[in-house]
Amino acid sequence: MFAAGLLVAAGLPKLTATPEADTGLPDWVPNGRVLGAAEIGVGLWVLLTGSALAAGTMALMYLGFTAITAWQHRVGVEDCGCFGARPVRPGGLHVALNAAFTVGAVATVFLGWPSMSAAATVGVAALAVVGGHSLAALLGEAAEVSRLVGESEAARTS
Repeated sequence: MFAAGLLVAAGLPKLTATPEADTGLPDWVPNGRVLGAAEIGVGLWVLLTGSALAAGTMALMYLGFTAITAWQHRVGVEDCGCFGARPVRPGGLHVALNAAFTVGAVATVFLGWPSMSAAATVGVAALAVVGGHSLAALLGEAAEVSRLVGESEAARTS
């Protein structure tokens, strides 16, 4: 459920991003608003229904994110565009988390969600969105620390 909450948390800031904003995404990826709306839709679908089809759709979405983030990391993109205007440099941790969320979503397709009451589902969904927002902030700060360390090392060697 955390991965679904992260989709919602990552999709929300993209809705307000300008279409011409540099997201760091390849040209063939839909603009940020379209992608953000899709993330919110899939995340809510998973959180509210927990269906195997919803989880399978989320798995495909995260598989795509894993591939794109790995490509961005390899070519040195400065901002992955994952969280709208908040810059996050794609790195190995980012790729690994996307891959782990892919595996978790695939497992959910086959094993299903744990059975919960409606109130518990709403509570867990809310925590998942908050946790997703927190992870976005953490990845942003980790990227900034990595950038600062790189600048410091470059200054020391010059």
